[in-house]
Amino acid sequence: MKLTGGNFSWLSMTTGTTLVVILPIILIVIYALGAQGETLQHLKDTVLLGFIANTAKLLLFVSILSLIFGIGSAF
Repeated sequence: MKLTGGNFSWLSMTTGTTLVVILPIILIVIYALGAQGETLQHLKDTVLLGFIANTAKLLLFVSILSLIFGIGSAF
């Protein structure tokens, strides 16, 4: 597949959007896991895994609902 014209435009837009969305999340996780402060260590030990699990569940359910409504409205 050759990336020309519109295909390259879509690829660059989706890549840029993905980076804008995911980069802050990655930086927060790296900072929280490598933090030396007492507050961040406490958060890591107590609630960080719960927050990550809840975020993953939310992502899953939003994706499923988006697929259901998106495919349903396409027909």
